[in-house]
Amino acid sequence: MKIIDVLTHEKAVAVVRASGYKEERAEAAAAERARACIEGGINLIEITFSFEGAKKVIKSLSGRTGVYVGAGTVLTITQAGEALDAGAEFLVCPHTDPEIIGFAKKNGLAIASGALTSNEIVNAWNAGADLVKIFPARELGGPRYIRAMKEPLPFIKVMATGGVNLDNLHEYLESGAAVVGLSSCLFGPAGDAAPEEITRRAKSLKEALISIS
Repeated sequence: MKIIDVLTHEKAVAVVRASGYKEERAEAAAAERARACIEGGINLIEITFSFEGAKKVIKSLSGRTGVYVGAGTVLTITQAGEALDAGAEFLVCPHTDPEIIGFAKKNGLAIASGALTSNEIVNAWNAGADLVKIFPARELGGPRYIRAMKEPLPFIKVMATGGVNLDNLHEYLESGAAVVGLSSCLFGPAGDAAPEEITRRAKSLKEALISIS
C-alpha cells in the first residue's frame, strides 16, 4: 500500500514536537511521546523539525512494523534530504515549495504542503502535493472553513491540523478533511502530558476513528 493510501485510510497523524528542551532531553521527550501514541494505536507519527535531534528520533522509529514515521515543519530541501536519510516516509511542510514536492515525488515520499486560501490550495495541489495542509485550522474557522474550501475543490485531499480533538474529530472528517493532525489533544496544551495519559488519549481517539469509519 502506498503511504498516501495509509494516510487517508488511518486518517490521523500524531504531530510530535519537543521545542523548549535542550537537545538530548528533546530527543528523549519526542521519542517517549511517539512511543506512547503507538502504544495507544496511532501509528502515523510526524516528528517535526522544530527541535534539535528530530532526525535521530525519526531514525529510531523508522522500520518498526506497522509504524509510519514522517518529518514535519520541513522548510528546506536540506531538511527533506535529512528526513529521507533518517527513514521518513512522508513530509509535512507549513508552506508550498515546488522543489521539496519534486524531491518527495522523486524519492517515493508522500508530501503534505501548507496552504490557506483557495488560490494557495490549488497551487499546492497542482504542484504535486499529495495532501494540502490547512493550519491553523481552528483559527481559520475549523470544520466550517474546511467545508467551505472543499465545496468548490472536492478533488483536493486536505489535511487539517491545529485544534482537532476528540470532540470535533467527527466534524472535521465530515467536513471533508482526508487526514487530521493531532497534537495538543494528545500531549496537552503545554506538551507535558504523562506517557500513560498520552496512550489513554490515543486509544480514545483511535476508537473514535474506528467508530466513524
